[in-house]
Amino acid sequence: MTYQDQLSPWVVYKLLPTMQNAPVARFRYRNDAESYLKLVSRVLPQTSFLISFDGPIRPATEQPAKATPTAAAKTTKKARTTRRKTSPA
Repeated sequence: MTYQDQLSPWVVYKLLPTMQNAPVARFRYRNDAESYLKLVSRVLPQTSFLISFDGPIRPATEQPAKATPTAAAKTTKKARTTRRKTSPA
């Protein structure tokens, strides 16, 4: 995906009869894409169109690393307590 495509993630597709689609126009804002869709639907009422968000593809997040023994040891340590000496009254 080019930088220009990333700037305009809303795409209006023309639905083709062979279960495919062809991009017609790209827009930065959904409102602009919806307005264009209304216009094109009036001009070509027999043709089907679709709006889609075509954002950047992000890589899948990696599995979290296994807990290390040092991390487990930190969680099992007991908290230190301090005792105050009480004076006899």
